[in-house]
Amino acid sequence: LTDIARGATTVNNQLAIYDPVTGEWSFKILSTQITKGSQAAIAIRATDTLNNISDWVRVSVKVSDPNPTTLIISTPLEGSQVSIYGFTFSGTATDNDSVSEVRVTVYDEGRKLQTVKWQLISYDSSTKIWSLPLNSTHVTAGFVARLGVRAKDRLGIWSDWRYVRVNAIDKIAPLVTITSPLANSAVLKTGFTFQGTATDPSQVQAVRVSIGDLTTYTWHVTDQPATYNLTTQAWSYAVPTQYLVSGHRLYLRVRAQDKMGNWSSWITIQVTVG
Repeated sequence: LTDIARGATTVNNQLAIYDPVTGEWSFKILSTQITKGSQAAIAIRATDTLNNISDWVRVSVKVSDPNPTTLIISTPLEGSQVSIYGFTFSGTATDNDSVSEVRVTVYDEGRKLQTVKWQLISYDSSTKIWSLPLNSTHVTAGFVARLGVRAKDRLGIWSDWRYVRVNAIDKIAPLVTITSPLANSAVLKTGFTFQGTATDPSQVQAVRVSIGDLTTYTWHVTDQPATYNLTTQAWSYAVPTQYLVSGHRLYLRVRAQDKMGNWSSWITIQVTVG
């Protein structure tokens, strides 16, 4: 018997037990003669009563670990909801031979893409806790993501995969800004563009504007769609000249909605027509 891990012969031409009635032979191999997670090369031959010796019969075997790594996923739970703005994939890994590494994969069904590929992650040998922070770069709102983890002990023996499927959600509204005109500035009577940006990891699907005249207490535009560019994430609305009267104070507001249906609050400014 040769223990491949040690490169040593641990059993050398020893006599096996043989039953002449059944023709069966057996030999007990001890744990001290093999190494968990390694290969062992076994060879056997027999001699008859006339002292004729057979050729060696050889076989190579993989030595398993009777106490493999115990791998547990603590968070998130199977089928639970996770925020695309950030959550932690975590759990514990314990092994009598100590854990040497933990690796993770993430498959995003929204993009049909493996967003984390066999990544080596943080593992605390004192607490036995492994963890990996995830966010919208790894999962897509409104879709399922499959998270997988496995661990290896110091002998090089890998645990089985552990998986959890989660539902990625987005409950946060888009971030909206106004870039022009500036608050309390003067705008041209001949017309101007009300504009800014709207961003959201789940993608913006609508931007709406309202324009009121504070001098006459009149709404000129109410919750009307603005132009939105998905690439630049900029929105704009050309304010018609018929709403612009010199000296009048205007109330401008804007809000945006993402693909998950979340509306932002109204963002407002006031300007004066020059």
